Amino acid sequence: MTFNKWNNIIKQIKNIKKPTKEDYIKIQDYLHSERLYFNFISENGDMPQRIYHKGIKNDRVIFLYASYNRKYIKLAKDNFDNLISTGYDGDIILYLGGYPNLDGGSLKYANLPYNFKLMCMMEAERLKYHYFLWIDTAVIAQDNINFIFDILFKKGLYLNKNCKIKDSFDNPNSENIGSIETFKIMNISYNNALNADVISGGIMGFDLTYLVYKKFIKIIESYLKLKLPFMCPCADTAVISIALAQTPHIITYEPSQICNSKTKLFFYDYDH
Repeated sequence: MTFNKWNNIIKQIKNIKKPTKEDYIKIQDYLHSERLYFNFISENGDMPQRIYHKGIKNDRVIFLYASYNRKYIKLAKDNFDNLISTGYDGDIILYLGGYPNLDGGSLKYANLPYNFKLMCMMEAERLKYHYFLWIDTAVIAQDNINFIFDILFKKGLYLNKNCKIKDSFDNPNSENIGSIETFKIMNISYNNALNADVISGGIMGFDLTYLVYKKFIKIIESYLKLKLPFMCPCADTAVISIALAQTPHIITYEPSQICNSKTKLFFYDYDH
């Protein structure tokens, strides 16, 4: 990735907190040239939208994000509607295109692949929310999810794990999660990295005042400054999993409520 070219693009933007359509086009063209096919605006030139739903309990927020790719916009809108209709009682912030946390200056990180969920976390913290929940675009709520915030209140985290990072290296049909070079940059030994739990990115919840989150986000901020951790295979999964592995706490996980049928709390749309 050509970081100098990216830095020049950011310098050309007069106000990175309020990018224009032309700014988004420049960013989008650059990303496409780097084989990162994110569309921040629609093919028709529709500008991004940030949609806010005010709930009864304003100490908590769910973030949803969709780029203008494939059918992500429709899925995000459907999830937004489902969460409200099934009785979720907190706030929701839905991004349709664009980039999260613009007022926090996060646009300068838009060249780093798949980090938008981390920018959503930072926006939630900046807005003084106590509890944050990320739900992937293709993970559609089928029922009331308020109990997840009860878990966040008691435990400080709501996380699912898939396997160990070493399982991705051992499976010839799977893309590696991370790489030897980026493990070194992330200041973790190869052995410890391989034995780290793979965190599911479908649903992630944090008490934003909890010590584990504070340590985690500090590590993430160091990775953002280094940039290169986000260049590894399966970057978002690797970065989040390694950062959590480096927090000095034992992390407990919740049973996954995601399924490819509509019999569980969340339906995963494989056709996204």
